[in-house]
Amino acid sequence: MTLGELIDVWRRQSGDSVAAFLIDNAELAEFASDAVVEASRRGHLIIDSDTVEICEIDFDDTDPVLDLDPRIIVIRSAIIEGQTIPLERYTIAWMDMFYPGWRAHTAKVPTGYVADWSSNKIRLYQKQTTAGTVLLNVAREPLAPLADLADVPELPARCHRSLVGWMDKRAYSKDDSQWYSPDRAAKGEAEFVREFGEAKSMRNEKWANESPGMTADTLC
Repeated sequence: MTLGELIDVWRRQSGDSVAAFLIDNAELAEFASDAVVEASRRGHLIIDSDTVEICEIDFDDTDPVLDLDPRIIVIRSAIIEGQTIPLERYTIAWMDMFYPGWRAHTAKVPTGYVADWSSNKIRLYQKQTTAGTVLLNVAREPLAPLADLADVPELPARCHRSLVGWMDKRAYSKDDSQWYSPDRAAKGEAEFVREFGEAKSMRNEKWANESPGMTADTLC
């Protein structure tokens, strides 16, 4: 479904279908975009290995700390381009316990990364002595908000219709006497949860990204 089709469905259900609308298309686009972000966080539904700006990180031999795109929810796997074995995921505490002095270790090709080095960053281990590229497979948020009526959510088509439930939650939670309805907001949220699951906290996402030895999807 396109954004325009989602808005049409919402208008038919809500009765706000005659111009001049009580809630304009711009605000409904915001609600729909928020729904896609929520769905992507709850279900890890946007899996990506191909978007260069997110999934390919070049590095040189000077700095083992790499910046991550803030739209990444979890790193599912990481590998150095040209290698066959994925990078292991570590934490600072794990490294300090099992690899004392690890910050000074060097190698031609890193064998892992420290996930909790800094917000939106990872640190390669060992510190590299050559240049290369890290290739990521990630679950991420959408690349951009829905804005044009022809825009299509970056989610499987079969679940697009369920985004309307979150639009209901947002609309009927408005601080507006014409719209405020806790019961209808709760009903919309329940419909959304049935399709996409309960909300995941940032704490759970952080834990999933940082726990060594298991995949992020298993943990989250």
